[in-house]
Amino acid sequence: MSQIKIIINNRPYSVACDDGQEEQLRKLASFLNNRMKELSDSLGQIGDANLLVMAGLLLSDEMSDAYAEIDQLKEKIAVNEKKLRMSNNDKIYTDLIIETTKHIDNITKKIETNN
Repeated sequence: MSQIKIIINNRPYSVACDDGQEEQLRKLASFLNNRMKELSDSLGQIGDANLLVMAGLLLSDEMSDAYAEIDQLKEKIAVNEKKLRMSNNDKIYTDLIIETTKHIDNITKKIETNN
């Protein structure tokens, strides 16, 4: 377990994380710090707790939108996969019909030449 120091809203925090996750945690802290700076710039200093709540709510809203978009994309993928399977089946059936038609034509020609 590692211990790293992060800065959020100009305040240092000591945070524990799994070994190897330090860089990811630093990126996340930087992202949160930037978001809080944006909020602080637009709202003024409303206190760390309120600023963290606002940042948390905004990030949660963005995550909710992202999850909804992911769900929509999953639905589109499922529909497209179904269409693809159907079109592949249609191609298989079309190929079978063409092949069968050729066999019937060949049989017809043989019958006609024998008559």
